[in-house]
Amino acid sequence: MQKKIHVLSIGLLLLTLISCTHKGDDKTTRPVLSKNIEYDVTINNFQMISMMGISESNYSWFRNNIEASSRGVFLELLFKNAKAGKLELYDMNDKQIDTNQLKVLLFVSKETMTLTRATPPYKTYDTVINKTIQPDEITALRFREEWTYNPATMAVSKKVLAYAPVWTPITYDKDQNEVLGKSKTLFWVKWSKDPIMSEVLTKRIVYTTAYIGHGINEKDEAKNADSIAIQKYMDMFLDKVFTGKPLHKKHIDC
Repeated sequence: MQKKIHVLSIGLLLLTLISCTHKGDDKTTRPVLSKNIEYDVTINNFQMISMMGISESNYSWFRNNIEASSRGVFLELLFKNAKAGKLELYDMNDKQIDTNQLKVLLFVSKETMTLTRATPPYKTYDTVINKTIQPDEITALRFREEWTYNPATMAVSKKVLAYAPVWTPITYDKDQNEVLGKSKTLFWVKWSKDPIMSEVLTKRIVYTTAYIGHGINEKDEAKNADSIAIQKYMDMFLDKVFTGKPLHKKHIDC
């Protein structure tokens, strides 16, 4: 039997394992599954589905991995704190940036608009408006994580090292159909100390991460994945499944 697995499906294969912790498990002895893996989780927003019909929008559930109730609040707070200089921000070259450099990254274009004066004789005039990326235009979050696992239970633990908002320009063709441009990762958010308190961003995220070769499409391809470590994990996992070896269920807290 050929044991060559091309896609690691978190949603279908590991959903019940990730949230479980082995009692007395020493995290320092956990084998590393991937030291530095990156993947995108898409975020649904009104612009991306506003032009869809009811039947087509029903198939866009995968764009809605983060609940709307917390998604908008999170993005608004992210941009607010970033612009106020309250966050540790880095560019795509991992160089720390300040608020002035952030403004440059968020700048999209200049638009010339013709306006009418509010007083007689109500003459028109042209004005230039700087267009910047807004929180509701963010289409995905890119996560950078470290993955480890417990060999006894095969439970996976994930530590978020950084995340970045992803912006996709949206335009419309002559028939007013949505046209998505090339996505752009804006900036990385990091933190020197683990937060004392935290709010729930999402209770359930399902995604697929390819770790050998290419995934179904470009977005499914993992970056910086340790394919050797993941292949070892999959061999161990499938061996336990096919041989019926227990995963020490009585020692798992879920």
